[in-house]
Amino acid sequence: MRLESLKLQNFRNYQRETVTWHPHLNLLYGLNAQGKSNVLEAIYFLSVFSSFRNGGHEDMVRKGADYFFLEGNFQRQSGAHQIKAAFSLDKKRLLKLDGNGKRKIGQMIGHLNVVIFSPEDLLLVKGGPQGRRKF
Repeated sequence: MRLESLKLQNFRNYQRETVTWHPHLNLLYGLNAQGKSNVLEAIYFLSVFSSFRNGGHEDMVRKGADYFFLEGNFQRQSGAHQIKAAFSLDKKRLLKLDGNGKRKIGQMIGHLNVVIFSPEDLLLVKGGPQGRRKF
């Protein structure tokens, strides 16, 4: 599986951005607070429809906007696929897989597979047993 492009609208600090990925190697680099983690969060969101950060969907909407929209185009062995997700502050959401609207998140999960490892994950190893049990 390979992510080919990512579109963001009103997501975190991005008003409108399109990223086209190289098929072999991609690096995200920049100064602090430039949006590198936000791009990773958008990809993660298109996979599991929640954030790996604390907070709710409202926190992902760009300040001054009333919605966010994400689109990911990716290749699998079965061919080209597209996932679209949107959330508005009035609690409406849009989920589409290959142009077909979906009502349940369960119908969407598993099409774009991602794994994230963040600094907070080290607490599983370095922290106390209570955190490991909770995990």
